[in-house]
Amino acid sequence: MDFNRLNISPPLSLSLCVDSQSSAQPSDRRDIAPSQTDLPGLAVLGQKKWNKQDYIHLLSGGYILEELLAKSSDSFHKRINSEECRTKMTAHLDYHLSLPCARLEVSRVTKKRKLAKVLHHDSASTQRSPRLFKLYNILIASLYHHHEDYLMKLKTPILNYRKQQEKLLEWLEIEIFTPGTGHPVLGVAPRPSLSWNSNDPQLIYGEIQLELLKYFSEKRTDPIDSTSLLLEKYLAEHTREYLALYQSSSATLEYPTQLSKNKSFRKILAYISNVAKDVILNDSPGDGNEKTGIRNNPLLSPYLEQFEEAFHESETETKQNVRSYYPGVPICICFEKNQPDIKPLRMVNVGKGSLLDIRIAGPRFRRLVVSLDRLHIRYLKMLKVEGRTLPRRGSLIQFLYDSIIEPKDSLPLVGSLEVRDGLAPWFSESYQGSKSFGELQLKIIKYFSEDLTDENMVDIPVFILAAWYHDKPPFKKVSTPA
Repeated sequence: MDFNRLNISPPLSLSLCVDSQSSAQPSDRRDIAPSQTDLPGLAVLGQKKWNKQDYIHLLSGGYILEELLAKSSDSFHKRINSEECRTKMTAHLDYHLSLPCARLEVSRVTKKRKLAKVLHHDSASTQRSPRLFKLYNILIASLYHHHEDYLMKLKTPILNYRKQQEKLLEWLEIEIFTPGTGHPVLGVAPRPSLSWNSNDPQLIYGEIQLELLKYFSEKRTDPIDSTSLLLEKYLAEHTREYLALYQSSSATLEYPTQLSKNKSFRKILAYISNVAKDVILNDSPGDGNEKTGIRNNPLLSPYLEQFEEAFHESETETKQNVRSYYPGVPICICFEKNQPDIKPLRMVNVGKGSLLDIRIAGPRFRRLVVSLDRLHIRYLKMLKVEGRTLPRRGSLIQFLYDSIIEPKDSLPLVGSLEVRDGLAPWFSESYQGSKSFGELQLKIIKYFSEDLTDENMVDIPVFILAAWYHDKPPFKKVSTPA
């Protein structure tokens, strides 16, 4: 799952083509308004092994985990198992001469009817509903993920993401079952009295349907090629709508002003970064002695206990609950059925796509607290601060805890939120609280959700300490280099 996407391709004219850049994590960057005929191109989508896919957080064992995708998956499942698509007796099977598909004549008392069926490309056997269902889930997960990438390129306001994804999924279902022209991939077949040889326009597959036949017949073993073509066709059909999104984004500042753009903050950050060179922050994870040490530390242990308690309160009863992810950020709302209005907020393990549990989060928080305190002690020494340093050290750890559990001007990273309209706060027009994450919160999410690199283990504690000194300087004057 790739949540670090911020490369914008050169603008393209109305004819949408593919470039080599990947798309972006939401930011507060707003470029000069694009011309009325320019859109960024789609990213080149490379094939990957299943466990290396960027969208494994959307699926588990072939079943959908994302809330909107789950609705689309349920709709498809009901459709292929509905009365109009099922048959127990077949009077005649009309195979296509060159494509992996057939029309099944269904015996009915009132009138003749045929159903569109997909065949396996190799065995020519009919693809059964369970197999079609699993293939569909993989396809919509791929489409959803890469469409999200493209919406990031357009710097689309987060509030609009779900609406655009919903339109794409509705379009796909229409193209499968009831396309505007040509023959459907599945469902009720048109002109049942005619055979394939008639060459009637309604018995000819369009380009989109041909691609879907390749996918559902498993001639393609990876959904990427189908994803690329489907997105290209969809965007071409909705160019004006996406141009409007692109143009409106250039005039809208949705995300909070980045702390890193503040001159005063950068000055403090540079100084603390220099201090960090003399402090070991990227050593190996602590053993049992270090764990015992922090729990016996009267300054640090209360925060560890509070963090674990808050984390346990936000745990879900089952990991298979559907979720709603914040675009480009590894965090989600979990929709538990037994609590319709209270939704747990959980960070996500980037490498595995799974919810972050206390077995990972607890040691990460403990390590971050120790590194931050170690850096702070060195910083106080460099500033030649004498006297009572323990309260100042404690205030910093309290700041870290508050930045996770109850931050100002940001969604929390651990906890539960009241959601009454069935939508995640970031997709809800009626939600009254903050709908996004601050730059500090994004740094902390990165620390918890990604693999701990040497860079992250140093840079993130440095950023947190600088943010605290910038937000609430504990001294009347902080000496920093010119």
